[in-house]
Amino acid sequence: MSDHSTEGRARSRSRSFFSLKSRRSRLVAGIAAAGLALAVPAAAAQASTQGTSSGSASHAAAPSTHWPNPYHKFSQAALAVGHGKTPADRARIMAQVTDFPVEVPAYNVQPLWKKGIDGSGTSIATIVSFGDPNIQAVIDAYDKTYGLPKAHVTILTPDGDVTCPPKQASTCAGWKGETDLDIEMYHTIAPGAHLYVVATPVAETLGIHGFPEMMKAIDYLIKHKTVQVISMSLAATEETFKSGDEIKSLDPTFERAKAAGIPIVTSSGDSGATGPHRGGGVYKHRVTQWPASDPLVTAAGGTVIHWSDGHRTAPDSLINLSGGGLSHVFARPTWQDSVKDITKSDMRSLPDITMEGVRGTSQSAPLFAGLLSLATQINGGKPLGYLNPTLYKMGPQGKKVGIIDVTDGNNDWMGVRGYDAKKGFDIPTAYGTFDAAVFVPALVKALNQ
Repeated sequence: MSDHSTEGRARSRSRSFFSLKSRRSRLVAGIAAAGLALAVPAAAAQASTQGTSSGSASHAAAPSTHWPNPYHKFSQAALAVGHGKTPADRARIMAQVTDFPVEVPAYNVQPLWKKGIDGSGTSIATIVSFGDPNIQAVIDAYDKTYGLPKAHVTILTPDGDVTCPPKQASTCAGWKGETDLDIEMYHTIAPGAHLYVVATPVAETLGIHGFPEMMKAIDYLIKHKTVQVISMSLAATEETFKSGDEIKSLDPTFERAKAAGIPIVTSSGDSGATGPHRGGGVYKHRVTQWPASDPLVTAAGGTVIHWSDGHRTAPDSLINLSGGGLSHVFARPTWQDSVKDITKSDMRSLPDITMEGVRGTSQSAPLFAGLLSLATQINGGKPLGYLNPTLYKMGPQGKKVGIIDVTDGNNDWMGVRGYDAKKGFDIPTAYGTFDAAVFVPALVKALNQ
């Protein structure tokens, strides 16, 4: 993709609808186009605005979510896209709920593209249940809408047939939308990367269900050296597993990824400081979600980009739905010892980074994976390795290494008091978000020191 064409489109489309309020209205339009009726509890709308500033349209209520069953929470955007009947419908709805990718200028990606750093020679994988068998057609239609270069997508099914089971059409539709949106975010940031959808035949729900199959899928990628970056746009509350030991039984796969040098990025969850309960609703106290709570992954939280008329109108704010807090299972890793006086806990704090999460943190994780693809290209196509210790060393250097502090917002949710974003490191945003043109080369340099 040429930078000239990107900037031209950004200028022509950089209107006030990039505010969160307007993007939410486009989400509603997408849902209407899909013929999908969503229940939006009043409590959710109230929770989504607690503690935010009222001075900017970007602080309007966050997109609400609806659960097609009591076990998995999909973003409203994923449901809207997934319920499109054809690939063309899904691409059209995806364009309606996302509009032009503001993330490119907002994260200052163009200077890297100008140098030929677009993810070429690298591969990224999303791990999903069922996936979307027509993802190539969906992303082709989306790319045509915005003049983006053709995406190269490969579907892998290492654990067998991923045909949607009977009576799970709504769940499979949610996973289709999740798959499509993940691929879109990768392609937005790293248009030269080869993209993989690695689909499993069992739905990931709360607790361990579906996760063993996903670990097999990751092990397949490790064994065959298929990709350099993996992301997962899903999360299950730690308390929905039988025990901490049951969660940790899944860790050997992450350990193998670490040994292979393959970073794994996961979304931190879309229930703020709480998380989904098996019986429906959310817990009435602070909890965190796995795999984001695992120190072996890099957890991505969500922000709001304040954008109008082609430029930022304010620094990013934490979005209320962004999952974050202190794990009840995993002890504080040594690389978080430097922030123990802030977290005031012996437990693992999350997330580790933040990026735009207007559509949920399942948007944030693939965006960061896209940045890692660019870094991998600079690294000669070699996997970057385990990121977290380096990220926490870089954090205090701030803008010098392209890390931008997030100081506004909180993740209060459904009556559960969360954590506030503050100057410097804080629990719900870690050290913040990114100026890609500075951060990406700085990350590679730091990892190789």
